[in-house]
Amino acid sequence: MVVLFAGAIGFAVYQAQRSADQVNIPAGGSDTGITVGQPAARATVDLYLDYQCPVCKAYEQQVGPVLDGLVAAGKAKVVYHPVAYLDRFSGGTRYSTRSSQAAACAADAGVLPAYSTALFAAQPPENGSGLPDDQLVAIGRQAAPATGSPGACRTTGTPAGPRPSPTRPPAQASTERRR
Repeated sequence: MVVLFAGAIGFAVYQAQRSADQVNIPAGGSDTGITVGQPAARATVDLYLDYQCPVCKAYEQQVGPVLDGLVAAGKAKVVYHPVAYLDRFSGGTRYSTRSSQAAACAADAGVLPAYSTALFAAQPPENGSGLPDDQLVAIGRQAAPATGSPGACRTTGTPAGPRPSPTRPPAQASTERRR
C-alpha cells in the first residue's frame, strides 16, 4: 500500500507539471479547499498555505499539533487551502504547484495532515529549486502509514488537486464562483 501511495504522489507530481489547469478535486475537497475533520464540528479553521513559505512552516510547527488535537476530538475541522504563490521563487521548477498537487493526492489517501507536516519538515529554502519529485514521493511514503490507503489517485490514475488551478488566488476563486 505504501508503494502504491508513493506512486500516486509521483503521478500527481508528474501531472501537475503537465497541466495545472485540468485537475480533479480531492476527497473532502471543493474548488477552494480540502476539509479535514468532522463536518459538524463547531469550529472551522481555514489554512492558506504554500509548502515553500517559511512563515507557513513556522505556523505549522507551532499550531499544527493543537489543530490536530482539536480535529481528533471533533471540536474543529480544518480547511486546507494549498496555494502556489511562491512558484516564482523555485527556480522555474514550480515547486509550490507540485507540492500542492502532491498534498491533494495525500488528501485522497486520507493523510493530508501527516503529509503537510512532513512537507514542512523537509521544506526547501526560497529561491532554490524545491524538492525533487522523488523526494515528494518519499515523503508520501512516510505519511502513508497513517491509514495505509493509497486513495483515489492510485485507483483512478488521475491526480487530485485543491482547485482547478492550484495557483489561482483565493479571491479569484471566490469571484469565479459568483458568476
